[in-house]
Amino acid sequence: MHPDELVSRYIQPSATADRAKPSFKNSVNGYTKNHRRTCCCSSRLAILDSLQSLIPLEHPQTDFVRTSRNTHSLNSISKHQEKLGDGPLIVVEALAGLRSLSRAESFSTEHAIKCCDALFQNLSIRDLDQPKRLTVLMLMDNLLAYHRETLKNMGSHFLSGYCALVEGEKDPRNLVVAFRLAKVILTEFDLGDQAESLFDITFCYFPITFRPPPGNPDAYGGITAEELTQGLIDCLSATPQFGILVLPLLLEKFQAPGLAPKAQVLQTVIQAFPVYGQVAVAEFASLFWESFLVEIFQPNTSPSQDCLRLLEQGCQTLFSTVFPSDPEVASPSGPIDFIKQALEVIMKELHSPEKSRAVPATRLVAWIIESHANLTDVILPTIHTSMGTLLHLWKGISSGNGDDILLKRTSILGHLSTIFGSISVATTNKNTPVHLSTSQWLTSSTRHEILTILIKEVLENEICIDPFLRVAALRTLVKFTHLNAGGKGCHRHYLACFGLATLCDRATLFAPFLVRLLDALQSSCDAAFQSSVVNAGNQKFDAINIATICYYVFILSYNPKLIHSIVPHLRWKNSYHSNSSTWYHRRLFEILLSLRNCTNRESELFSDINPNVVRERCTVRNDKRLVIDAGRIVNSLIGQLDFQQQQDFIVKLYQCYNSGNVSEIIEESRHLPSASSNARSFNNEARFSPMSVDAPDPDKNMLALYSEALVAIRPGINVPGEFLSCSDFFTFKYYHHISQTGSSNLVALQASLRLLCSTVNRRAEDFEEFFGEQLDEFWNSHIEHGGVYQTRSRKLAIEMWVWIVKGLVVRSDPRGYKMLDRICGLLKEDVQLGGWIAQRLAVVVDQKDETLSPKNFAVIKFLSMQRACHYLIGRFVQDYTESDGDSRSVYLVGLSNLLARVGSTVCSLQHDKIVPLLLEALKLSDLNVKLDSLVTIHDLIDNDKRGTVFENHLSSLVSALLLSCTFGRGGTNDEDKAKTPNSSAGVTSASVRLFALKILSLLPSKAGHRSDRPPTSSPAPSLQASNVAKGILLGQRSKVLIALSTALDDPKRDVRKIAVDCRAHWFSLNLTNLALIDTSHLIPVGSRPPGALN
Repeated sequence: MHPDELVSRYIQPSATADRAKPSFKNSVNGYTKNHRRTCCCSSRLAILDSLQSLIPLEHPQTDFVRTSRNTHSLNSISKHQEKLGDGPLIVVEALAGLRSLSRAESFSTEHAIKCCDALFQNLSIRDLDQPKRLTVLMLMDNLLAYHRETLKNMGSHFLSGYCALVEGEKDPRNLVVAFRLAKVILTEFDLGDQAESLFDITFCYFPITFRPPPGNPDAYGGITAEELTQGLIDCLSATPQFGILVLPLLLEKFQAPGLAPKAQVLQTVIQAFPVYGQVAVAEFASLFWESFLVEIFQPNTSPSQDCLRLLEQGCQTLFSTVFPSDPEVASPSGPIDFIKQALEVIMKELHSPEKSRAVPATRLVAWIIESHANLTDVILPTIHTSMGTLLHLWKGISSGNGDDILLKRTSILGHLSTIFGSISVATTNKNTPVHLSTSQWLTSSTRHEILTILIKEVLENEICIDPFLRVAALRTLVKFTHLNAGGKGCHRHYLACFGLATLCDRATLFAPFLVRLLDALQSSCDAAFQSSVVNAGNQKFDAINIATICYYVFILSYNPKLIHSIVPHLRWKNSYHSNSSTWYHRRLFEILLSLRNCTNRESELFSDINPNVVRERCTVRNDKRLVIDAGRIVNSLIGQLDFQQQQDFIVKLYQCYNSGNVSEIIEESRHLPSASSNARSFNNEARFSPMSVDAPDPDKNMLALYSEALVAIRPGINVPGEFLSCSDFFTFKYYHHISQTGSSNLVALQASLRLLCSTVNRRAEDFEEFFGEQLDEFWNSHIEHGGVYQTRSRKLAIEMWVWIVKGLVVRSDPRGYKMLDRICGLLKEDVQLGGWIAQRLAVVVDQKDETLSPKNFAVIKFLSMQRACHYLIGRFVQDYTESDGDSRSVYLVGLSNLLARVGSTVCSLQHDKIVPLLLEALKLSDLNVKLDSLVTIHDLIDNDKRGTVFENHLSSLVSALLLSCTFGRGGTNDEDKAKTPNSSAGVTSASVRLFALKILSLLPSKAGHRSDRPPTSSPAPSLQASNVAKGILLGQRSKVLIALSTALDDPKRDVRKIAVDCRAHWFSLNLTNLALIDTSHLIPVGSRPPGALN
């Protein structure tokens, strides 16, 4: 048909229509024959609408146009609805016309209903190709958009028709539209009895398996699998009525293999659980929890980070839905058993903190804490249970440096750090009640235990040397500190600690972090000085906090084990160490050596006082802890310099300390890096003279830095003016000054002793006169005879002698043992002085002291320390045997103190001679001696693999231990009080009781640790000895249990805990053990009947 005929047929002749014909004709010429009719039908209404807008409202033809428009609209709608039944050839044109007509104002409610009926009755979507099916869906989209209330009123008739219409759709392009329509219907319509039908046509697509063809992502109009998945999830989470239908099937899909279905299930539950509500989800909560646990602890394939994030959100949504934080939403009878079941599973895995499954268990704890679930029912019980479990495990692990112990402790700290991080997230969340304080999240006792573990047992424990454990403790402390960071000061320290913890893993941040840290240290020292001046010198120095952090920076960052173990991919070049270390220590000296200029206000306050007196009183050098930590930092830094750099710096340092010339060190540091733009100005007029024996105490404190720098130098470094002499060396000059004046500075004295020991060790071959005539004269005049009536001076001289011995013995110099033999001869002179000397002799072999260590380039010969230990132990044992009366206690004091410090590191100890002496030491009144003896006994028994060390002394040992583990009541305690007049010392006596109970706990297991031999075989001598030990312990069993009843009431909780464990061990040693004891070896051979079993 010609376009002119089409226009004449569908448009009424009029002057206005004649003007529109040419334009309409040109447009229609581009269409195919099949589309022209539909184009004309749809355009007719559009033309009439345009005409209506063009003609003014008062125009006489307005009514005519409106009437014509309505008439033809009704006719067109009816015709298009009728065309839906004419077959697939015309259906596209009919659908397109209806889609355009449905947006018109004349498309009434009646038209919408008839249109739906026509669609449901005449069309089967399976018979149409994809474009026609898409047109059907787009028409339905228009009907929902413009006539939604009409469709709602159709009720189940519309819902059932819609389900039949779209059922079986598979093309992704159509499904995107179908899911959007279904979401609207599920969200806003009353589903009634059609909910299951809608569920059937929706869930059949789950999970989405569509993937665009490889290399052609635009094959289906650019539709992605993510779009389809999200559209389907929006449908499944659109109505609570789907809950009972969807949840069982989601469980089934989650257990299927493959990560993609599991990910879609997790995405669905995250979005759907809150919609389904508490009641519906609680019915399946345990099943979902078990499925999540399987995926967390026993995954078929390693989960990706995206999968873990979905698991986290899934678990959190589960708990927040079952235990909602809003009390109005929560059910009055929540499934409390579910949270108990969940915590039991997690705590079971946490009981093995070092195993791989403990990590996801801790992750689960963190997820629950951050889940926005009910605080009382879920979050707080989770925190308290997990924290209690980990702290109990820490206490149950014996102290030591074994690999298994260190691994467990490091793992526990890592788990605590994770939990603290989650608590921090939960407390800062806006949904958390703001009225809760930190004490309600963690009780005061828990916080005290945590700080004790992190600070006293790890970071400040000199025995704890494992870098991994220290780093873990530092990270945990950072997280714990953040929980209490309420004020500005706390937040500042938290940021510093956080930077330090980051530094431990990222060594490249060392330099910029330390620049800022030293700036902070300088600012803190300036503020401390100013505050101290204003408050007349009574202000405490806050700089100690930053100095301590600064010290840990150097120790952790320069630890070779840490560098090569934790960050093996980083290679710290010598140039990096040398270039950075050369200015780090100079900046530190600048901070402590330079004096601030007083402000005008400060000058007015002290106008009548010498400014030097003010500076001496207010300087940060008065803080001994600050200066000592600074000295340790200097020691670490000087050791990083190469030979020439050390030599250059030592020359300048000598001039500074001996001549008071501080300008070179300070002026060089002015050009060093700084994060602050402010110029640094100081007053250098005051004379610095720490090497003068009558120097003020602030200057003498600075000897700690000088001594630590010289201790760390390499062999061959020439120290100007270094000359070992009993008159000119600083240590001896200071000794003579103390002897004359009676005043001393402990920091300077200890620094001078360390310097003397290091110099003797390095230069033992260079000063023959000193080691010959001078030391002999010093011994005769100041130790053996001259100082008899000056006890303080004599003790100081003996202390110097012991440090000289240490420097020689470590390098296996025979002169050291001659000097050691001399000092041991004084033990017989006086009981009080001999006991003090015996305790000081442990300095010779003290492993905690790092003055003579490989990092300080000391001369150390192989097994020199072991040889010195054997010499002293043998000497103590021999002299004890040859002495009598009260003088014997001197050797017991020396032996117990020595063994407590060297422990089981000394091999081939003569146990048969040492054990009786340790038991005798337990009878002394000195509680420190008791504790040293108990520590040694515990170490010997714990490391005794054969179980024979105390076998011949079990009765005496048990009796001595019972005297030491009782407190406050009973005859045993009265006897103990008579023997220990100082037993009122709370902390020490508690330590004595604690170690006594620990040893008692070990005895039953050590006596019966061997496997029993078959009764038909002849018992080996070692087995006979073990059986004898069992018999002895069985005889002591009732006595021990009676004594332990008192220990169970001990005022110290740690003691009570060990007492409970000890009683359990002794209860297990019951009479049934008697059947395992072979007593046939006790029967005389001649009295055995023939053929009797051996």
